Amino acid sequence: MSAGKSDLKVVTIPELIAIALLGVFILFLFYPKTKIEHMIANEKSNYDLTLIYLKSIAEAYPDDRSNWQRLIQAYLKAGKTEEAQKVYESYFVDQNSTDDMAALTAYRLLKAKYLKRQNSVEKVQMKLLIEKYLRELIATGRQSVWFLVLMDARSLDLPQIRLEVLQKMIKASKTPEIARLMEAYRLAAALDKKEIAIKLLQEGYEKTKNPKVAKELIRFYLANGMLQEAKRFSIRAMKDRGVF
Repeated sequence: MSAGKSDLKVVTIPELIAIALLGVFILFLFYPKTKIEHMIANEKSNYDLTLIYLKSIAEAYPDDRSNWQRLIQAYLKAGKTEEAQKVYESYFVDQNSTDDMAALTAYRLLKAKYLKRQNSVEKVQMKLLIEKYLRELIATGRQSVWFLVLMDARSLDLPQIRLEVLQKMIKASKTPEIARLMEAYRLAAALDKKEIAIKLLQEGYEKTKNPKVAKELIRFYLANGMLQEAKRFSIRAMKDRGVF
């Protein structure tokens, strides 16, 4: 038994890294770059190995900043905020820091730091900065970015940002989702922005002719003493539905 135990060899950390790097080299030889990226994006079980892969790909294609962005996201998921910050400063700050990718990467870093903070005063200050970054992301005009902003505005409890991005999404859509439209309307009403609230319902009805939107608009008119408007719109809505 003792002889068998003496034959066992413990693999050291440097050896593990060397094996991982060898694996990366083999990937580069036999797989196209896009295939490698897909494989890594779906790797959930071993963050350390994923980080090695992503860093190797980024270094192999240093001019493609999307690789550095993926590395930063992986660092943040692994709780390695300092490493993520270093990559950001090296490949985003000193270059074109005004583009969409840089803005999105900067925001993700800020959000990660905000969620780690315990000091309430610092969190308030950082939340204001988060709102600034989110408004910059809304201004990109990209639907995929708007969806991210909406999700984060909900999770971080930022009703004003939620309303702003919902307005953009609704305006850009020929037939906006009713749930999204009603969410925006209720937010505007809760924030006491009556002009925005009524405009959302009016324009939303014009685009959708949805009876739920019509019903809410009539309620709004009645609740705000706009009886003539309620009467006129009720007749119009019934005509639209073919009642008469």
